[in-house]
Amino acid sequence: MERRHFLKTAAATASGALLTACGESEAQEKPAIGACSRLATIPAAEPAIIGPDEGEVIPDGDGRYKIRAAQLGNYWSMMELTLAPRQLLAPHTHDDYDQAVYLIEGELGFEFGGEGGEVVYGGAGSYVVKPRGLSHTFWNPSDSVTVRYIELSANVTFEKFVDEASSAEGFVEVESTSRKHGVVFHYDQIPRLLREHNLTSIKGSAAKLPPLDENGLPERP
Repeated sequence: MERRHFLKTAAATASGALLTACGESEAQEKPAIGACSRLATIPAAEPAIIGPDEGEVIPDGDGRYKIRAAQLGNYWSMMELTLAPRQLLAPHTHDDYDQAVYLIEGELGFEFGGEGGEVVYGGAGSYVVKPRGLSHTFWNPSDSVTVRYIELSANVTFEKFVDEASSAEGFVEVESTSRKHGVVFHYDQIPRLLREHNLTSIKGSAAKLPPLDENGLPERP
């Protein structure tokens, strides 16, 4: 590490603050690396223990926020979620952040890159990286075991999407909310995924997906 940068970082950390690359307004504008005109400081995180049954319940009822992004300088957040037997998480792409999954219980199948892309399976104890800009989906292949997993998301964007999408209703509102937060659902892939993996239900990333027509596409209002 270049000495001047190291000294600045050390001084900020010692005072209970952490230097970030950009101020909040600049970060929202997605500047190129090294293009920020100033550094901003954020408070250090507060010590906390969140028990197995603690954490804010996510409005759709399938999990909890375990660590909110605001607790960690908006760098990342952690949610504990579930996926029912033979259930598919709707295929989608998010452009602004990477994610990772840690499997607590059960097994998940993952597809990256859409039809013809990479398919992998992971069991309890596995970590799976979901890169930004690459379409992905996952499903629970079990007939009886509900999967429990941790969703780790870089920055606060996904958390904001979950907050808002949980109350979205109908195709137009769901689409508007998802695109506002950089999430694009690939509805056309759902029928194939259901057939190929013998799945029986669909779950959106906290979004209430609209009913599908006979072609597997969302019904228009």
